[in-house]
Amino acid sequence: MPSIATKRYPRALYQAMILPSGSPVPLPSAPHVDLRLPGLIAADHFPVVALSGVVDGSENDSAAASVTASILKERLEDELRGRHGISYDVGFGGASIRLGQSMPVVWADGHDDKWQVVVDTLWTALKTLADDGPTAEELDHALAVARAELEDPRAIAGWLVFQAARTLNGREPRTRQEQAELERTLDAATIQACAQQMLDTALLLAPDARVHLDDVPDITEDDPPTSDPIDGHLYRRKVLAIAPRDLAVRVSDQGISVTARGVTGRVDWSDTVGVASAPGVRGIIASDGRQLSLIAKCLRDGDEMLAQIDGYTSGLAFDADPDEILA
Repeated sequence: MPSIATKRYPRALYQAMILPSGSPVPLPSAPHVDLRLPGLIAADHFPVVALSGVVDGSENDSAAASVTASILKERLEDELRGRHGISYDVGFGGASIRLGQSMPVVWADGHDDKWQVVVDTLWTALKTLADDGPTAEELDHALAVARAELEDPRAIAGWLVFQAARTLNGREPRTRQEQAELERTLDAATIQACAQQMLDTALLLAPDARVHLDDVPDITEDDPPTSDPIDGHLYRRKVLAIAPRDLAVRVSDQGISVTARGVTGRVDWSDTVGVASAPGVRGIIASDGRQLSLIAKCLRDGDEMLAQIDGYTSGLAFDADPDEILA
């Protein structure tokens, strides 16, 4: 296989990916949803223990975040799969959440009676990495894994998605050679600083309400953010609908609000950046990433409600799978 030093994606490929002419649509800018971080949320419907964090950085933020998460994954595999024998699915991923910020994620499955061990191991692995940094062997191995992934032809689709995300974030596409050179600049101090940022902004999800961490507040029962309902046309829940009893949707020319289980979510049309659309279902997406999901059959005059939404959000709709909208 040719090395990435001699084989790079041709510039013609990037030229073929240029968007149609016209002014680019600016990315929405909104504050993050207010959460106490670091924090722990424990609920029975989570299938794994997962940890995410927010990493601020410059041009190498995504590379540092990915290598940091890779090292954490290796530590978890050694402990949970190798030593304890309680985890099979151990992995990592991440996303660019805004310009200059990445959100690495690490997860591991486990046994129903061993979730505390999984949580303790994950938190200790991150704390140790933040306190002491990676060993030379860990860093060399993580960089070798990253290089192998760059050379793997099966990763082309993922690489193009990565470049599309960079374009949407206002950055120039990057060749694999440029990515490799960037990763070679990563040192132990950079990874340690990245781990510290993850520690400070960590959100832990656990599938057992009995799980706890002494130095991480449990925010499971924190009141979710709520808003004032829109002053608009009211759509109530159908009597026989499988939905919260207090379900109520209000729509006006200003926006939409959905009340369920005592909490009201509201999105103004001026703050709407997209509408996921499927037959009988809509997902209203706000600039801060929140989504209000609506099912017409759960509400009286639900089809009329969807028609109102479509009228106010003309040009923002895109086709989507209904299961994805409601996930």
